Amino acid sequence: MGFTVDGTARDAVFGAEGELLSSSFGRLQAVVDQMGNVESVEVTDERGTRSLTEELRGKSIGAGFRAQLSRLDAGIADSSLVGTLLDDMSGLRHIAGYGRIVSEPQIPGMLANSPQVGTCAGWMAGGVAAMASSESILGDLPPAATISELVTHELDWHDEIELPAGSMQRRRLLDVQPQADGTTDLHMWFRDSLHHGVGDDAALHEYIVRAHLDADGLLADAKAEPRSLPMGDCPLAASHVELLEGRTVSQIDEGVRAHLRSELGCTHLNDAMRFLRSATPMLHQLSESEAHHG
Repeated sequence: MGFTVDGTARDAVFGAEGELLSSSFGRLQAVVDQMGNVESVEVTDERGTRSLTEELRGKSIGAGFRAQLSRLDAGIADSSLVGTLLDDMSGLRHIAGYGRIVSEPQIPGMLANSPQVGTCAGWMAGGVAAMASSESILGDLPPAATISELVTHELDWHDEIELPAGSMQRRRLLDVQPQADGTTDLHMWFRDSLHHGVGDDAALHEYIVRAHLDADGLLADAKAEPRSLPMGDCPLAASHVELLEGRTVSQIDEGVRAHLRSELGCTHLNDAMRFLRSATPMLHQLSESEAHHG
């Protein structure tokens, strides 16, 4: 059985008093078949709605999908709002698979032989997940604050549609704040949720990432704080984000591939760190907005 994808992204520039100075948006709507191949893709931003179906139909959203995106004739930057949504399609089958793990009891011995073993810190060989032999390794997910409880300023977050039970949802928020000394503070919140029902936002993977860009634009003081995570060994990946320091945000993707592979990383945290490349267009948008508003 395949699945549909509905993604929304928004940039917002705020003034010193918290007033909204400017905003932009992006949206992605796609259908993926049961084999993980694209059936249709449409993207929307200030340029209007465009279909990418002809170029991407039949392409797997697994390994190699990001390379396919880099060859699109549409010329969509990977750090743009639409580019970020397209990038998230890579690995969606992996994210969606957690719904099955939560809802179905595990066959004894199945997890130890899973192809997931060795792919990340949570699935390290000999770890908690790999050695589980019977009931679900995730157990009962802890209650999670809703987005309205976490983000109380109504302008800080876009409207969301109500999701049916069994849906997976990814949320990311990145705040970029330039400082007087030429450095930039970065603060990111990341959550993947499994919805058991209306208003039931069970957080499967949740991180807070804090970092700085120094005066030369290089990543420094990167710290990942594990929040709600599904398996006992998952938090072990968090300390390894320091291996990405010393790079520009445009080089983080290469750093993730080089240093946060297999058991050193977490698929979800790696995706969160890649999102930091959006800091560059956000800083440009901030500068343009400040120049326009004097």
